[in-house]
Amino acid sequence: MKVTLAVVGCLLLAGCGPRLNSGIVVSKKYEPEEKWIQILMVPRIYTVGKSTVTSFMAVPVFHRKPECWVMTIHGSVEDRNGKKKEKTRALYVPRETYEKTSVGDFYTVQPPDKAEVPIEQHDATSEEQLAYREKPACPR
Repeated sequence: MKVTLAVVGCLLLAGCGPRLNSGIVVSKKYEPEEKWIQILMVPRIYTVGKSTVTSFMAVPVFHRKPECWVMTIHGSVEDRNGKKKEKTRALYVPRETYEKTSVGDFYTVQPPDKAEVPIEQHDATSEEQLAYREKPACPR
């Protein structure tokens, strides 16, 4: 048991490493909005006298994946030992970033801790509030 846990722990730690935050844009892909319905068969169990009866009820589940813009960047990162490794990373980006960036451009990901700090702070105009509400949520 201990050996199994040790092997699993090593495998998990092997996946850890520095993340690619800048590189050359090697591909761009637009993922259109998708909608689909999944039918789940839910069992219903009830008793009649001394016997138990199982029946199945079809329950529709509606799914929606919003449209997304994906850019793939390729670059090198330095690991803990100082060795450079080539890595590729797919990024979900806003439409504006997708449209103004071309394949072959150098792109740097803004760190999450810096993304929340506003450069300029002011009260949002009604246009900014409307744009914020209309912004789709992409999976990350």
